[in-house]
Amino acid sequence: MRSIFLFIPFLLLVSCVDEQTANQTATVELPTISALQTSIDSIAKSVKAKIAVASINIQTGDTFYYNATDSVPTQSTIKFPLALMIMRQVDSGGLSLEESFTLTKEELATPSGKSLLEALNGKTSMRVHTLLEYMTHVSDNISCSGFTRQVGGAKQIEAYIKSTGLQGIVVSQIEGKPYIDFSNPYGTWCTAKDMAMLLVKFYKGELLSKTSTDTLCSIMERTTGGTKRIKGLLPANTVVAHKTGSSATQNGKTDAINDIGVITLPNGQHLAIAVYVHNITGDMEYGESIIATVAKAVYDDAIAK
Repeated sequence: MRSIFLFIPFLLLVSCVDEQTANQTATVELPTISALQTSIDSIAKSVKAKIAVASINIQTGDTFYYNATDSVPTQSTIKFPLALMIMRQVDSGGLSLEESFTLTKEELATPSGKSLLEALNGKTSMRVHTLLEYMTHVSDNISCSGFTRQVGGAKQIEAYIKSTGLQGIVVSQIEGKPYIDFSNPYGTWCTAKDMAMLLVKFYKGELLSKTSTDTLCSIMERTTGGTKRIKGLLPANTVVAHKTGSSATQNGKTDAINDIGVITLPNGQHLAIAVYVHNITGDMEYGESIIATVAKAVYDDAIAK
């Protein structure tokens, strides 16, 4: 009989513990899905492409990442860190923006350099500053080849990026030559997160002198290409310092259409953003429209905070 009375309090104790555990389980909160996450999810599901996005408010540190650690083809967005390296040589006295830079015969034969060749008009050299503008504004490949040789080869771009503490960028180099190998889109790749973080380091003045930071930022703000990408759906006159990247369309498929940059918000804050659209069933215009839609969603979310 005594054992029965001892057993009853034990049952009551177990019951209380179970009830308390159940109550604790019931109050566990699930991670909140933001309105921006929902919006980008909706865009991603509606398009015939893969999307990777990273945005960082440079002043507040607020971040948004979507597939931001996926490996994506950089295409010509890799020219941004290359431009940083050229400006570092300017800072160290190894180059002057006003000096004439001579391009080799092999570099002058690089595809996608028609605009620069016309400007050279038979010459083989041009001011460093002007070549930087061509490489940034129209994504010229001739100046890219020359500058890649100047910094010691494509793998040196990767080494420089990694020296800043960012590991999610890899640059492929043509065997026996200093130039970037773009033949395999996924050979030269990055993560949207690390490219956005590189933009933040640049804009905060951690990588270059103030003069060089301002100079490169000005060049990027005056980029004439890619106006239908990050800037495409933003309010008129929104300042965006950016660098585009693109691949050709073949048989209705496009490997990648990209845009990275820093948006100046109405309140004076700055938003670093990297949008990589890859494995696209469609052409450049289709890829650009995806970037514009994503950038507008990120922008709207930023100004609402």
